[in-house]
Amino acid sequence: MNPTQENFLDLLRAIAAQLVLFGHAYSMLYNPGAQPRVGDLGVLVFFLLSGFLICYTSLVKREANSGYGFRLFFVDRFFRIFTVYVPALFFVLVMDYSITALEHHHDYERYFSVKNFFATFFMLQQYPAGLFADKLLGIEWAKLSTFGSARPFWTVASEWWLYLFFGWLLFKYRDISRRSGYFILILLFFGVVPLFNMSAGTGAGLSLIWFLSSGFACFYYKYGNDLIAWRARVSVGPQLKLAAGCLAGLLLALLALRIFWVSFVESGYKWGDINFYDFNFCVLLMLAFFGCFLWLGTRAGGRRNRIVKFFAAYSYALYLVHYTLFNFILSLGLFGAPGPASFMVSVVAGNLLGIFFWWAFDRHYRRIKDAWLNYRTR
Repeated sequence: MNPTQENFLDLLRAIAAQLVLFGHAYSMLYNPGAQPRVGDLGVLVFFLLSGFLICYTSLVKREANSGYGFRLFFVDRFFRIFTVYVPALFFVLVMDYSITALEHHHDYERYFSVKNFFATFFMLQQYPAGLFADKLLGIEWAKLSTFGSARPFWTVASEWWLYLFFGWLLFKYRDISRRSGYFILILLFFGVVPLFNMSAGTGAGLSLIWFLSSGFACFYYKYGNDLIAWRARVSVGPQLKLAAGCLAGLLLALLALRIFWVSFVESGYKWGDINFYDFNFCVLLMLAFFGCFLWLGTRAGGRRNRIVKFFAAYSYALYLVHYTLFNFILSLGLFGAPGPASFMVSVVAGNLLGIFFWWAFDRHYRRIKDAWLNYRTR
């Protein structure tokens, strides 16, 4: 993977985080009740990037280090996710409790409970057992929800179980011949959330997008260098440029047509919400991503863009904390009534808070992970 490709991935990651931020800021602090849905597009891009990067980096690490197996993969993912996730969860606890203590009502009081706190802490808010117990058996107390105003955390739980399911498959598949029962039992435990999400649940189908993107990562890992070498041997004439331009234009036209179809035609010929989770749209977006990534792989030289890298670096922390901040601002009316001023100030405040959580916690995850591994090997 060359620096230009890394810049492309960083740029997509940074844009995805800002799309989620702007979508929530608009619907909460500019035009309450509106659902612009651009945040859904950001979440979709996150899953697309995650599927590709987790698979590709895991394959690279396994090739570079014969001792890299499920244990080290788990440690990598655990510290990457939880180093900032836990402080962000306690931030939600403090902010939501402060709203209640100040005797202000907010929309997420019903989710502010010990049960939901521990469900979110242990990534169980997307586990379907409680949902089935509630819907089929009427056992409402068994349903596990995301804690308080930590609404974006549901995607982190989905990805956590995707990581474990994928990692177990990649690093433990050889065990199926000698310990098949044990392998399948653990695989099913890890796979309940990803498999359920392929057809139901919040953001239904996102786990399928994740696995399709990881499939592209496998393809690129195996054949990427061959494709780049082939491209270097082929002279780029006007006909090839024209064909590439036509293909790119066709993909963009199909994406626009799909948005028009699902948001206008299927809405009774009046503009409705754009469904970015529409599977056809997701596949077309993936094809556009794959095409751009492969094309950028043919560009020699270049270096990492520090500005883009910085915005991408704090995107995870920003994703975790911005919604709770917006809920706090809205509940207490800190910047007056919802409108342009409240919207702009909140967007800036959300980014600053994300940068702080990245600086204070997220950027240290490798150092914390290495310290833990050194302690374990003493």
